[in-house]
Amino acid sequence: MLPIELKFHIQLNLFGRYEENYFTRLPLTKQDRHKSRRMTTLGTLGQELTQFGDLRALEGGAGPSASKKRKVFKGKGKKNGLNDVARILKYLKNIILAGAVVDPTAETPLSPDLKYILLAGAVVDPTPETPIFHSTFREWQMYRAFQTAMAIHKPDVVFVLGDLFDEGLWCSEKEFKYYVTRFHDLFAVPEGTELYVVVGNHDVGFHYGISPYLQERFSSAFSAPSVKFVTIKGNYFVLINSMAMEGDGCFLCRPAELQLQKISRQLKCTKGVGKCVKGMELEHYSRPILLQHFPMYRESDADCHEPDQAPEDLKTQKFRERWECLSRESSEVLFDELKPRLIVTGHTHHGCNRIHRKDIHEWTISSFSWRNKDNPSFMLVVVSPNNYALSKCYMPQESTVITTYMVGAAIILIWVMLTYRRLCRRSRLFKKKCLLWGTGRSC
Repeated sequence: MLPIELKFHIQLNLFGRYEENYFTRLPLTKQDRHKSRRMTTLGTLGQELTQFGDLRALEGGAGPSASKKRKVFKGKGKKNGLNDVARILKYLKNIILAGAVVDPTAETPLSPDLKYILLAGAVVDPTPETPIFHSTFREWQMYRAFQTAMAIHKPDVVFVLGDLFDEGLWCSEKEFKYYVTRFHDLFAVPEGTELYVVVGNHDVGFHYGISPYLQERFSSAFSAPSVKFVTIKGNYFVLINSMAMEGDGCFLCRPAELQLQKISRQLKCTKGVGKCVKGMELEHYSRPILLQHFPMYRESDADCHEPDQAPEDLKTQKFRERWECLSRESSEVLFDELKPRLIVTGHTHHGCNRIHRKDIHEWTISSFSWRNKDNPSFMLVVVSPNNYALSKCYMPQESTVITTYMVGAAIILIWVMLTYRRLCRRSRLFKKKCLLWGTGRSC
């Protein structure tokens, strides 16, 4: 049997062909929808996916479209086995790639669904002091993994949640420009795909180490201010500099607070709450998606149970506010001001899934680089103004790849030695036969 992570990886590659049906939902009746609403937990994949609708309809057993679904899987004789496989793949595809739906009954066709990729902790560090193993092998891994994901999934947007560089706060202007060029080489996106970046502590430093120069340099290079409000296909994203959430009124924090308050007033105005100023109202109301580097406040990773979770000895270590996570006060401010429907963070290098205030899901994604994580991953999300679906995509483990290389090299070495030995034996035997024939000449 294939390892779970490898099976999941293969499934994602297979499902990459179903781009047109990616967001398809079965047209169930209202009665069926209320009867069959339930939570389906895929423990082996370490994520909770909410599937609405009668699951039997996927096999053509219920719902108005049952007859059409049955036609897809009809077959006789030897084709029955292939039809069974197709049915299973179709079932898994709908579970994995159409899960975590917020509220399909409230779906409004305001705009086409938006597909985007989230990753964190890329850590580009091609300095002379960097070990060649990292600067070649590990960066090659990031390049190939990212470009493969772009080719298969064809996302509309890519979000990188901080820690683009390892020594961004210490590097010179010349080194920084090289880092930026190197980053865009590794994470090149095709025309038509947007790339957004959130600043991390390795890019400019922690709060008390950030200078106006470092902040301005990174912000100018990636168009990444402390708070950025982005609207794409009717979906609202709020990108935040976590180090600007200190709340001490400094040059970094005060403008971020004012911008957050402005965004909050816009959202409330659009929802019909509070006072509105002319030109403030948005096109329509939708709860925003919050993207930042630091996780929201939590005591530790003890309650995190993901395939890419932190090692057991690290899970129980207490988080320091403003270092490993946001402070409790800043987290509450973001909950109150933005009321996000989804929060995605990075920073810890390990995966986690938390629920705040009963309806705010937070996903912490692990590092994208083998340098920080043996089993890196990224997240694929499909979102509309009032629905979203997500799937965590796991990449090959570094230890598995290295072991494969070592075993392959050992097999090749043994094969060469055995082949050489066999050739030597044949050569000696051939010479002996020549002497027995009485030729007296060397063969």
